[in-house]
Amino acid sequence: MSPRRRDSFAWWEYLIMALVGVLIIGGGILLLRVVTGSTSDGPAAVASASATPAFGCADGQWFDSAAESCVPKASCEAGQAYDERTNTCALPAPSVTEVSPSSGPPAGGTKLTVLGIGFQRGATLAINGIPALDVTVVDSSTITARTPESTVFYPVDVSVTNPDGQADVLDNVFTYEEPQVERISEIVPDTGAASGGEAVVIKGRDFVDGTVVSFNGRAATEVEVLNPTTIRVVIPAGPVGPVPVNVRNPGEDAVTVTGAFAYVDRAPRIVESVRPRKGPAAGGTRITIIGSGFESGASVDIGGNAAQKVDIVSSTRITARTPAGDIGTADVAVRNPDVPAAILPDAFTYVEAPTITAVSPKRGPQAGGTRVTITGTGFAEDAVVTIGDVTVTDARVIDESTIRLVTPAAAEPIAVAITVTNPGQPTATLRRAFTYRPPVEDEPTPSATATEPASLPRCVSFRVPGASTSPGTGLVLTDVDLFPLGQDLARPTLVDAGLAQGGGSITWQGSPPRIEWGAPADTTSTSVITYAYESASCRGVGTGTITVSAR
Repeated sequence: MSPRRRDSFAWWEYLIMALVGVLIIGGGILLLRVVTGSTSDGPAAVASASATPAFGCADGQWFDSAAESCVPKASCEAGQAYDERTNTCALPAPSVTEVSPSSGPPAGGTKLTVLGIGFQRGATLAINGIPALDVTVVDSSTITARTPESTVFYPVDVSVTNPDGQADVLDNVFTYEEPQVERISEIVPDTGAASGGEAVVIKGRDFVDGTVVSFNGRAATEVEVLNPTTIRVVIPAGPVGPVPVNVRNPGEDAVTVTGAFAYVDRAPRIVESVRPRKGPAAGGTRITIIGSGFESGASVDIGGNAAQKVDIVSSTRITARTPAGDIGTADVAVRNPDVPAAILPDAFTYVEAPTITAVSPKRGPQAGGTRVTITGTGFAEDAVVTIGDVTVTDARVIDESTIRLVTPAAAEPIAVAITVTNPGQPTATLRRAFTYRPPVEDEPTPSATATEPASLPRCVSFRVPGASTSPGTGLVLTDVDLFPLGQDLARPTLVDAGLAQGGGSITWQGSPPRIEWGAPADTTSTSVITYAYESASCRGVGTGTITVSAR
């Protein structure tokens, strides 16, 4: 049986459906009012549809939800930004974009420049939360300040806070560097010749034996730790201009100082040689010091004792007399005013009182006139020689180990002692050193001996044409230069040579005759060399003079 179909509803069912429809329509209208009221300028439009758009405030107004009414919008000044949420005006928040430099010492004082936007007058700056010093707001994008002191050695934040309380932070943008050990406090002098070789003194602390010093990466040639606060070093060669200096104690990292020393283009302050190299312990030896960089007022020390009669002949030559000293080698030091000394180690040797080791020949006629050579040690320039009891007036000290003389006449044929006396020292005596033999029949007089016949002329003095070279180079003079053909000398031999005037250095040898002049390197100059000679063509000792120049 099929179900019964319903063709109509009861009256009450129609009433229920009508009520449900009313409720649905009413709820929709209420919901629409709530939504439009919350997104419009206010409810004033509902009251007066002719005054404003439906459900909103008029232009230039803002809906105050607390008062449920439209109010005027805030008016912003130049540079301010409008906040729709609060109907207020305010300057923009600061933004930090860059900080330079990025590091500095923990003692503070590093000048910072902070860049960004939105910086207000009166803004404050903090480093790791600590107020910075000397803060200046240059403009809205730049602030300068100095870092405060810090006890931390790692990257820290930099923050800017405007007077209105708005702030910005740039994280880990500045680092306080852990300080190096301040071991080097001063270098004296603070300049040195680019060619190297000069002495300087480094002052500081905690220096120990074995400390290594380098200039521009090159090790110093000599390092002497005088005490824990002072080192004397001889600088290596280096480029002109400021260079870093490193000091490294054994087992420690190197400590570097920059800007404390610079190389300059000038002649080095050095001692190259000393002549003679030996002299008696009692002192008094006249020495010549060759080098460069010598200045007026320089002093000379031999073995730590002041030399006497110091004469600064030129920037490359000094003469002086040695002080008394201990037997053995001694350093020779030349100290220009206010700078460390230039030292040539073991340049001079103090020896005992002079000694005589040989006399040649050992015999000669009673009438005298025999030319004798005395060999020994420690002969001073002004040594006095006696044969028997007669003082030899024409004795010539060739060097510290050689004296030449002509024997005086003797009262009788006899073996006599020869004595050499340096001023202020004990004498050196060789007993029975020379024997006067009696004259034989028909023996020629001393002036007519085979070695020096009376017919020979005396050796003369002369001047030869000059010679020249370039500054800083050597000039070699041989017998062709020293004895021109006009002199017509047979087998000439040099017995002495020296600078009579000017600078530079010379070395010489007797046979074959040869003189080498070292021209000063720092300037053009002219010097005069004198030399003594002997020859088979003449009697006695003659002298020659030559002018040399560098240009």
